Amino acid sequence: MYTSTASSMGLINNTINGYTFLSFIGSGSFGSVYKVEKDNNFYAVKVFRESYVYEEYLKNGENNRIRREIDIMKSVDHPFLVKYIDDFKHTYLNNSSYFLVMEYVQGQTLEVIIKSKLLRTENEIIELFSRILEGVRGLHNIINNGISNGIIHRDLKPENIIVSRDSVKILDYGISKVIDYTSLTSTGKFIGSPAYASPEQIRDSKNIDKRSDLYTLGVILYEMLTNQLPYSYNGLPDLINKILFESPIPPRKWNPNLSNYLENIILKLLGKKEYQRLSKSNRARNICGHGRRK
Repeated sequence: MYTSTASSMGLINNTINGYTFLSFIGSGSFGSVYKVEKDNNFYAVKVFRESYVYEEYLKNGENNRIRREIDIMKSVDHPFLVKYIDDFKHTYLNNSSYFLVMEYVQGQTLEVIIKSKLLRTENEIIELFSRILEGVRGLHNIINNGISNGIIHRDLKPENIIVSRDSVKILDYGISKVIDYTSLTSTGKFIGSPAYASPEQIRDSKNIDKRSDLYTLGVILYEMLTNQLPYSYNGLPDLINKILFESPIPPRKWNPNLSNYLENIILKLLGKKEYQRLSKSNRARNICGHGRRK
């Protein structure tokens, strides 16, 4: 039975499928992440929450959304996207879970870097953001089984971006396709990352396109340049209302030294309607490259 959370399974110092669990890294909407070792190599393993896995397999058997998304993710090969290595189901201490093995990335999350105010110059920020943008562009252009339809990340946020000295790695792409951002639990908790969700994601998360990720990139760039989010809000209903209907606070309110050029890029990315945003991530990439040369 799928009765307890993955983090309570006592995995540390145990070996499953040849992977020895060394330490707990963190947890999120879908489960917990651990650092593991196999054949003298380190990896990160995401252990999906049992209730989530059980529901998917109970409804759809082997042909479920987890299985399909992982098959696509394992075809990804891009320097700014974390690489998926292996996956398997396993029952441990009477708890059945799904294990997803990824490359282990050393560094700090962008969330920590922003909160620590380690981004000091506009050029430094744009250089970093351009790498994130390149990763998202690579994701959007993924070819799988000869079909070039790409992957929409759907849950971009600073917490899902690891920054090392000379690179970035975007995590958790594809997995969040199964999140329903339009669903609220009985306690009013939002499923996903509401501060980074696009208006269309809030309205109907199952029917979005790549421009939703562009909106989220606008939120991330806003935060990188101001250490603030685009909206001040009191509680989830207020935040959702502002994302849907109100204009963002001009970023120059928080950072008067921000160039008009970059402020315009941010506000275009944060357009309420998809067509108002920069239409392609490579166009945004070229704009950021131009801004970096200024």
